[in-house]
Amino acid sequence: MATLKPVIGMASACLVAAAITATPAMAAEQELSRSTYKQLSDARDLMQAKEYDKAVLKLESLLADTEKRYDRAIVLQTQGYALLESGEQASAINAFEQSLALKALPAEAAQQVQHTVGQLYAADGQYAKAAKALEAWFDGNAGQAKATDYALLANVYAQTRSFTKGIAAISRAIRLESQPNKQYYDLLLALTFEAERYDQAARALEDMIGIWPDETGYWTQLANVYLNDNKASKAHTVMKLAYEKGLLTTESDLKNLVQLAMSVDLPFHAARVLQDGMQNGRIASNNEHWELLAVAWARAKETDQAIDAYGKVAQLSGSGEAHLRQAELYMQNDEWQKVITATDQALKLGKLKSPGRAHLLRGMAYTQMREYPQGLDAFGEARRYDDTASTATRWVQYIRQRQQVES
Repeated sequence: MATLKPVIGMASACLVAAAITATPAMAAEQELSRSTYKQLSDARDLMQAKEYDKAVLKLESLLADTEKRYDRAIVLQTQGYALLESGEQASAINAFEQSLALKALPAEAAQQVQHTVGQLYAADGQYAKAAKALEAWFDGNAGQAKATDYALLANVYAQTRSFTKGIAAISRAIRLESQPNKQYYDLLLALTFEAERYDQAARALEDMIGIWPDETGYWTQLANVYLNDNKASKAHTVMKLAYEKGLLTTESDLKNLVQLAMSVDLPFHAARVLQDGMQNGRIASNNEHWELLAVAWARAKETDQAIDAYGKVAQLSGSGEAHLRQAELYMQNDEWQKVITATDQALKLGKLKSPGRAHLLRGMAYTQMREYPQGLDAFGEARRYDDTASTATRWVQYIRQRQQVES
């Protein structure tokens, strides 16, 4: 699944300063004592000098001597940022949680800490706690929330498998962005797939193709969505457009297009894609692909091309089966001598699933050419095989009747 990693950028000194310079209108109990203010200022100076370990020690000492609830909340808040800068993330979270639990921080500062805690839990992989913290933050800040805030929440919901909530959050993030954000769309797509909302996934992919038309993956994913929804014709149309734009270059994608074309009864298009792919080296020139090409040309009623393709199959496979297919195609065109030649080649190479079928076709060709003795010989051979015996017997009877009529 596509995910967004939370980006945590803390301006700790600024946040500390904001907490220290509380407005004079605060109630008396929400004003820092002079000694606490002085020591917090000293700790802030240490943090600005990037002496975070010293700041942490100073704040620990201050906390031990501080009883006033508001003062303790501010000290714990500041300690959280110092610990965070020291790389002690777990301890930072603990300090922030203690600060919030005192319920003494000014509203704005409390919201900032709440958001920070949510980010830290997300970064630490504690997604359930991250969701709870961020939801608490959104309760008071939904109107001021930015696209990045909704994207973070959506990512957390993705990890907790709350896909419906995640879709709503990332959709909001997308709407708030002035320019399309590829990461956001990728997350939306992942969430819609996980929620099995395939219609919504299709709409998202259609939008994404409109924004990033050269992203091959979006075209193939849209085709797969349509295919899973039993809309093979739409899937083929999407892949065909991608092919015409030159986006399908891998053997896998090209073969998928070939199979789609065959499934929607467009064998001529399938054959052209397959043949071009083998000619330019993007599809391997092997027995499997030449046989598929032969089948496609045959279904497209392009007999000559199908016969040529089966000739290549015979070379690659060393089996007479392809020559037998050639004989069947020659028979459709009433090319009786070529039927005989092809069946001769088939029997010579061998490895036939039904040798009797080759003899049967030979007999039918000889009969059409009024070469009855050779036809009877061929049908005699066909009668030796269970799968062609009864048909060969009827042809023998037919030849006998023809001989009587023509004698």
